[in-house]
Order: sequence, then structure tokens, then C-alpha cells
Amino acid sequence: MKKTISLILLFIVAFIAFVMYLAPASVVLGFAQSHLPKNIKVVGVSGTIWQGRIAQAQINQQLIDKLEWQLKPASLLTGKVSVDIKFGSLRGFDTPYGKASLTLPFSAETVQLSRANIRVATSSIMDNVKLPMALPTKGNLKVKVSNAELPLVAKDKLCHVLAGNAETHNLSVQGLQGWIEFDTIKGKLGCENGSLSLNISEENQLGLQLEAQYGLRLMSVSGFVKPDASLPKQVHDAVKFLGKPDNSGRYPFKF
Repeated sequence: MKKTISLILLFIVAFIAFVMYLAPASVVLGFAQSHLPKNIKVVGVSGTIWQGRIAQAQINQQLIDKLEWQLKPASLLTGKVSVDIKFGSLRGFDTPYGKASLTLPFSAETVQLSRANIRVATSSIMDNVKLPMALPTKGNLKVKVSNAELPLVAKDKLCHVLAGNAETHNLSVQGLQGWIEFDTIKGKLGCENGSLSLNISEENQLGLQLEAQYGLRLMSVSGFVKPDASLPKQVHDAVKFLGKPDNSGRYPFKF
């Protein structure tokens, strides 16, 4: 009798696992749709919960194409859910592209991010930044995150741990007399007191040095610029709107 019950239980567990393995991602996401934030929309879901694809996702006004995921079943045996994700096209420089590995412990309220590489058009970033005047740009921002630990629900912190770097690629800014090309600008990403931080201290053509923090209740940007003599006159004229330079010829700013 015990052997029969054990076989029945084993069959039920195997059946549930089989159903979960083959469960269409569209069905699962259909149940979860009502729990997603209103600023997130998805269309064209295919595959299973283990390996699937979303043709297009929209977060606020940002479109993300070809979002794919691959779960690692072996990770479940360690009490975690590990998944590799990627989105966009490596050749599509005008649209977001990225790949990363995510790990979600069963008993934790955080998600771990590693081996993340993300590329975003600078024009998309500037569309979401409020400036006194429009600032058309070309090029991309490349972000690499080696390790990050982020809360699933941001109650008082946006991050616990973050280590990475960011740099511009083929950056151009439109001036009054045409497009102005800039060399690569590099910065380091971190987490300070639960806020995302960016530090730019390496030498660059614009002479930009910057410290920025972005948190739930805090956003601060400070630094200075001192354009290189090789840059066009219109760049040197533009930075004068920041005010008077200091004794070293640097134009400080703080927001």
C-alpha cells in the first residue's frame, strides 16, 4: 500500500513538473499581467517559462525588442532561480541591446545581477532628461555591471551592491554650427547608501569631472567642465552659461 501511494505521489510530482516545463510563457504571463506595473507592456510572447521570448516590451516610453530568457533548471536544486536574458540586436545601434545573468534566491527579497552588458542610444537618454533647451545627440552609452544586488521592491533603497562602469561611444552633440564629436568619456558605477552613483574622474576631451547620485529621495549632480583647446569655439562659448570659471579655468555646476 505504501509503495502504491509513493508511486502515485511520484507520478503527481512528475506530472506537475512536466506541465510546468511545457507551460506556454504566454499563459503564465497572462496570469501575471495584472500584477505588472502599469508602465510595463509586453506583446508577442512565445516559448515556455524555461525558455521563451517577448517580441517587444515597453517600459514607460522605451521600447525593447526581442527579449529572450533561458532558465537554468539545475539552479532550483540550490534554492535559487537563475536565468540568462538578452534583448535587442547587437547591430541595431539605435535600439537598446543587452545581456545579463540574474539570480533570485527563494528566501531573499533581492535579485543578483552579474555579467551585464547594456547599450543604449544617448538620444533615448536625453529624451528623458529635462533641460532648459533641447540637446540633440548621437552615439551610445555602454554599461558593464560585474556585480549588483538590487531589492525586488524599492522601499528605501535602489541598490545594496553595485560595481560596474559606463562609457560613451561615438558621442556627438549638435551645436549651432553643426555636429561636434567627442572622445570617449568613462565613468564608474557604484552604490552609496542605497543610491545609484556615477563618478567621472578620468581625463576626457570635455574636461568633465562629475559625481552623481540617484535615489528614491535624492538626486544630486555636481562637478565641473573645462573643454580642451582642440574643441570648437562654440563649445567654449556654451559652457559660459554655467557661470564664471574658477581660478583653474574650470566651470563648476551643481544640480
